[in-house]
Amino acid sequence: EDRHKAIVMDPKGYSARILPGGKYITKVNKVTGEERKLLIERVLGFFWMIKDLRLTNDKPVLPNTSLIPADRAKVLPTLNNIQTLRMEFVSLPAYIKGNGCTLLAVSFKQFGFDMLPSWMEPFRRQVVPNTSSAKILNLHMTLNGDGYLYRWFLKPMMVQKFQSTTPVEEHDTTLLHFGPDPEQFRDALRMHNTLTGYVCLLDALGRVRWMSSGKPASEEEIAILIDCAKDLCDTSSSINDGTAFPGQHPQRGKRTAHRISSR
Repeated sequence: EDRHKAIVMDPKGYSARILPGGKYITKVNKVTGEERKLLIERVLGFFWMIKDLRLTNDKPVLPNTSLIPADRAKVLPTLNNIQTLRMEFVSLPAYIKGNGCTLLAVSFKQFGFDMLPSWMEPFRRQVVPNTSSAKILNLHMTLNGDGYLYRWFLKPMMVQKFQSTTPVEEHDTTLLHFGPDPEQFRDALRMHNTLTGYVCLLDALGRVRWMSSGKPASEEEIAILIDCAKDLCDTSSSINDGTAFPGQHPQRGKRTAHRISSR
């Protein structure tokens, strides 16, 4: 199974019930108790994503309360044909490997895109200025955007819009993906609901070490993200300057462990 099992789903939401593969859900016959595997839309209706956000307060994926241990973390699934606003094509996770920590923000619709600054801006203020190994990537994905109309008309318009509304210094970290729905990528990261936004904290090897969705529900959620990022940057710096050895994990989880124990 390619799913990242350390990702925490809100059990109240529909997203938590979706079976591996991202297309089916189990329905139980109330009379016989028989279980059947049916398409999501057939069981939940075509507007299930809206209902899912209502049930989870826009957060089908709940934030981890500390760093996912390295031995449980999985590398970000490969995603190709990504275009930066500098008109360069890159791939993930290759584009981020080597950074001490990377905050990857992912959206599919404007509603989700507008949520992401609530995570990115605190990260930009509190983490990025203090280390050269931290980075923010803002990825917007247009699903099924590979048809003639998208390729020759809508895609150029969208690229131009992003270029005109994004500061020039962020053009190499703002990423666009057009093409067929990357179902395996979305399913592995439990990004079933494409209306909301998602954030992943990645380490230097491209492993997902923390994840959430929607907007922060509290200042504490932001504080945990910042602490996790600083822990990853500390570990990367220690390894790079020779003060740590392979297999050791200096500073891992210190800040978040202290925060959790002091509640």
